[in-house]
Amino acid sequence: MKLRTARVQTKKGDAVAKKVKAPKRKQPVEEEMKEEDELQVVELEESEEEEEEIEEPKKKQAKTEEEVKAKEGKKEFDEQERLQNAKEQARVALPTIRKYFENIGDKSLFPEIDQQLQLNVVYKKPNTKSVGARKVITLPCSSRNLNNTTICIIMPDLDQSEAARKDVDVSKQAREWQAKLEQDHAITNKHYSLLLTHRQLKREYSQYKEKRDLANAYDMFLCDARVFKSVKSFLGKEFHRAHRVPFILRYELPFVNQISKYLNSTEIPTGNFVHRLCVRFGDFRLNNADLVSNVDTILTALAKLAPGGWRNVRRIDVQPVGGKPSLPIYTDEGSANDVVIEASKTLKRRLEKRNAEVIDECNTLPDGLTLAIRKNGKTRVIKEDDKKRVLYPTIHDEWRSGETMKPKINPVKVEAKRKRRAIEKKKRAVAAKRRETDKTKEKLKKVAEKMKKKAAVSKAKKTA
Repeated sequence: MKLRTARVQTKKGDAVAKKVKAPKRKQPVEEEMKEEDELQVVELEESEEEEEEIEEPKKKQAKTEEEVKAKEGKKEFDEQERLQNAKEQARVALPTIRKYFENIGDKSLFPEIDQQLQLNVVYKKPNTKSVGARKVITLPCSSRNLNNTTICIIMPDLDQSEAARKDVDVSKQAREWQAKLEQDHAITNKHYSLLLTHRQLKREYSQYKEKRDLANAYDMFLCDARVFKSVKSFLGKEFHRAHRVPFILRYELPFVNQISKYLNSTEIPTGNFVHRLCVRFGDFRLNNADLVSNVDTILTALAKLAPGGWRNVRRIDVQPVGGKPSLPIYTDEGSANDVVIEASKTLKRRLEKRNAEVIDECNTLPDGLTLAIRKNGKTRVIKEDDKKRVLYPTIHDEWRSGETMKPKINPVKVEAKRKRRAIEKKKRAVAAKRRETDKTKEKLKKVAEKMKKKAAVSKAKKTA
């Protein structure tokens, strides 16, 4: 019970302060004063603080329930709804960028290059469980054709002899390939601008500057599948930077169909450790409806190809190749810890093959233990019953003094090491969460400062 302070008035008019227990209901309290003082009856009302204390926990419980519901609502991630919102934002962004270039009056000599559009995609987590380097996607509408696109074809060498390697005429085999392609696939100079052989490529474009000039000279590169790996490694980073990595040509298939397919397609990088990627989808020679259909196709493919799905997409911007203006069509400030990246089926099959074990008995092991051997040569001792790993031999097992291979495994030290690693892993996870919270706080502060500045500017304009 809480104590209440009551003031009692006596005959002499002196105020006497006394502490009286506050009952739950209205109750007369009689107090005997001194002989000269009269008996006074003081009514103390029911304490309102106790009622407030009873109501406060109810309010807190209601708030906590509302917060839990709000958090549960936040956790629900509707992928289709967010994908549709991104597509709707793209329908607004593309006409805006077109108007921007029309208002500037940019008279470019090569608008198909300067005003080429692309999607800039940023992931929360980079992919670490991929197999392929990229995926080719066919676009419904393309501005490229044989008349406005320059194509370079790279073919293998027809003659592998030493005399051919030392031949001064480097383009001799390239001329032979021209005649052969025209005979086998009905391809002429109208379908390509340059034809190189593997040896000719290495001889004429060995320096970085020469590779850079070659990448900038042609719009598309096609390479025969037989020499694709060596050509890709030889061209290197200069072609990656210029987005000119060659496409694969298969000689047993019609070349005309393959060339038309690559003219109407784009590529999405899917390699390991890709955190940011650019996907080109056309230029302003196409109308807005065609550009929107291309963006819709890329976004639907990105939802399937992105590591961890659409939840892993942090930001998507529509921008020209120059980078300005850049308009965002999708943003997600969710935590990267919510993203789960699973290995692809091909990678799982590879891991299963690599980790496949052959279990067999071993005469030197005690009863109940067997030996498991992998393809890479790693061995481990396991139990016959549950196939669990066992530390053997340890320092507690028997051994002869004359043996050179003395057991050095100490189970106590191994267990302590495992616990220490688990503790370090938890510490790293806690530190990462703290860094994320600090980053979010900084972002919120910056946003609040920007809002304050905008409000101050708007007030200044109104007053002016």
